[in-house]
Amino acid sequence: MRKRVLLLALIALSCLSLTVPARSSAQTNSDYLWNFGCGWDTENSVYNVDDTSSLLTYSGTWKAETPGRQLYLGTQHITNSGGAYVSYTMDPPPYIGLYIYYTKMRNAGLADVYYNDVYVTTIDMYGPETESGCFLSIYGGLPAGTVKVKAVNRKNPLSTGTYVNIDYFNAEP
Repeated sequence: MRKRVLLLALIALSCLSLTVPARSSAQTNSDYLWNFGCGWDTENSVYNVDDTSSLLTYSGTWKAETPGRQLYLGTQHITNSGGAYVSYTMDPPPYIGLYIYYTKMRNAGLADVYYNDVYVTTIDMYGPETESGCFLSIYGGLPAGTVKVKAVNRKNPLSTGTYVNIDYFNAEP
């Protein structure tokens, strides 16, 4: 009986989404639901926007790479310059959710994520092993708008660097 209760509690916890109050010095907005994970998902590939797409705007110093590991279209952009960012503007219709795909690495740092200039969360891209296909998903009936991923020149204490990388975005209408 004790094992059954523990199992049910673990299942219930694994199904929870986190609600994060949006914060910004510029404006206040409704709450967003977000979740982190790793796993390759190409089912909605018609909605994928690769890191090399002209729909993305890069600011600061970024390097295009083809690192030879499993990445969407084999490419990623990477930076270790604090303040550098990439933005993606999603036109109407409203969106069910948005995925930001990246690679966890031993030398990766932190990136702040904003939606329409409202802080959503921070991505910790550190991982003890290189792992492609990691993502941040943001939900909550997103209106048309701009998502920005910004390198903040900070890192997980276990990381050996502050690199931030982008593989692709996926916006689901």
